[in-house]
Amino acid sequence: MIADCGTRVRSPATWIASLAAIVLVALASWGCTGRDRGETGGASSVAAPPVDTILMAYLSKARSLHHLADMREEDGDLRGAVAELDKLMTTPIPGGAQPMQEALEVLADTYARTAELRGQLGEFDAAERDLEQGLKRAPKVSFFEGHLYEVRGVIAQKRAKALADKGDKDGSEKQRRRAFEDFDQAGRIQDKVIERLLPDAGGHGR
Repeated sequence: MIADCGTRVRSPATWIASLAAIVLVALASWGCTGRDRGETGGASSVAAPPVDTILMAYLSKARSLHHLADMREEDGDLRGAVAELDKLMTTPIPGGAQPMQEALEVLADTYARTAELRGQLGEFDAAERDLEQGLKRAPKVSFFEGHLYEVRGVIAQKRAKALADKGDKDGSEKQRRRAFEDFDQAGRIQDKVIERLLPDAGGHGR
């Protein structure tokens, strides 16, 4: 996992596994509901729609690719880690024209991770492109959107240092300002997420 950027707080493979478990529970509940309603016309009457199977396959592939990326990172092969994660970008998203939110969340977080990796490699422009793609897919006012802004702040911070090392004071200061803005935006988004999920959070626990 990434050790120096301070943004990776959980293994993507681990939380994707948790998401897959939630989906499985939902599917099991759906099946039980169907049986409770007397839908006993054979296996097809209680089977989940095919799109759910597609989602589970997508989550399984994403989990495997993140595991592979973990292994590449452990070997010090950051470009190899990016290459593994890039495979998810070319995988059709479940839902087609109306992508399923779970898949979009996984994809957005994968873009955040590839941006982190590219930032470590000094490939700042490529990292920016990944973040732009991630923000297009992340659900608005969500942990995933906030996390992408957080990573964008980290990339700007790294770029500022790189420019300062080259003697470009103006460029470095511009990136530092952007880092402040991105970190602030990340905080404001996560505040909204917390307030939505914990109505009493506006009082900071008081």
